[in-house]
Amino acid sequence: MKVNFSSKVRENVVSLVLSGIILLTFYFIVKNFNVLRHFFSFLNGILFPFILGFAIAFLLMPVMKLIEEKLLGKVNFSFSIKRKISAFSSVILMFVIIYVLLSLVIPQIISSVITLANQLHDYIELTSVFVEDMMMKYNLDSTYLTGLLDTSEDVLQQAITLVINYLPQVINNSVKVFSFIINIFVSIIVAVYILLGKEKFEHQFKKLLYALLSTKAVERILSIATLTGDMFNNFIVGKAIDSFIIGILCFIGMSLLKMDYSVLISCIIGITNIVPFFGPFIGAIPSVFILFIVDPVQAIWFLIFILLLQQFDGNILGPLILGNSTGLPGFWTMFAIVVGGGLFGITGMFFGVPFFAVIYTLTKEWIDARLKEKQIEV
Repeated sequence: MKVNFSSKVRENVVSLVLSGIILLTFYFIVKNFNVLRHFFSFLNGILFPFILGFAIAFLLMPVMKLIEEKLLGKVNFSFSIKRKISAFSSVILMFVIIYVLLSLVIPQIISSVITLANQLHDYIELTSVFVEDMMMKYNLDSTYLTGLLDTSEDVLQQAITLVINYLPQVINNSVKVFSFIINIFVSIIVAVYILLGKEKFEHQFKKLLYALLSTKAVERILSIATLTGDMFNNFIVGKAIDSFIIGILCFIGMSLLKMDYSVLISCIIGITNIVPFFGPFIGAIPSVFILFIVDPVQAIWFLIFILLLQQFDGNILGPLILGNSTGLPGFWTMFAIVVGGGLFGITGMFFGVPFFAVIYTLTKEWIDARLKEKQIEV
């Protein structure tokens, strides 16, 4: 006997089955997370040149389009010639920028680190004298602070010894160094191929999707891909520009205040500022510690300066550059950073925000569509 189910019953059955599949999948992922992480780590090692090449191409795509459309737009060249010129020009520009930054910053960072290491003992002795004077002046118990200074000196000496002892092993590990260089070289070649054949790869990807899925599903996937690309591009480029400006402002401020190790500390602040929300704290802790062993008064002024600088970044510069690039509320931004950092470290803290922003946007669109379909206003 044939049983006819109403559309409502079929919809409920499908919803229950899908919910069960999602729950089982989630349970499998949680239960076997370590195994999956090791597998993806192994896979990442193999596919690293292609992943890095895609990332380089993704970042250089706007530069290539700018050169192709603005600088070569009115030049009487074929599309193929324009594409090759713009692709290779964007790669060369990337190398020039990296070279200029490294040539300006690296020598000063090395000089600062060597100076800091050579004068470390003298700095700690001066700090000890400062602390003892403060203890005597305000009649405070010096036990804890003296122990802290002794511990700090031991930790720093051990860290320097560890670096000195371990560095030759790293340098002598020529296989890994050579493999890394080869991976970088292959990544650049992959990036060039992607830039040159952007439209061809897009066309092949669309053909594959249309062959496997319905037209409606393909359109949805392409819209999600566009949303993801825009979200990541806006966030990464905006955050890089914001962090670069913060590093420059930090250097200018420290130079005007005549603080030591302005280049080294400005690089630390600029690089760690890339990490949303927690970045300023990550960079400020070692910076304050470096200045504290040099001059505690400088450390206090630097702490005040960096708090003001981060307030300027969080309330004025950041919103001005990034705007509402992710559309992610503050609570969910923190959630994405904490979860991403817990799963994948610093990389997860950075990429967790745009990734979760895509999920948040898609979920919000789905909820709004369902409420509209049910004619419910909330």
